Amino acid sequence: MFDYFYKLLHNWTPNLNLNKYDQTVLLELLKKGHLEAKRKIGKGEKTFQVRFHPQYKSRCFILIREDPLRTSALESVSTTYFPCPKSCKSNTM
Repeated sequence: MFDYFYKLLHNWTPNLNLNKYDQTVLLELLKKGHLEAKRKIGKGEKTFQVRFHPQYKSRCFILIREDPLRTSALESVSTTYFPCPKSCKSNTM
């Protein structure tokens, strides 16, 4: 699973909606792995996209919500399901 989403994150065209299967899996990961999933999802999800995160200077999965607010979906979830190596953690703090 990690390899699949790693490749998806790094090879998917930015700002292009993911397919329904990938959206479903990412939404379930968000619901199960994020402490504030309901707040992140808001009134509902519209789609997921890969976008460049300005703070972390890397690609990330972005949840495009039904309401106009866009939120970064998997920042916290990724540390639950795909732990970052210690060297990565020290660079982001």
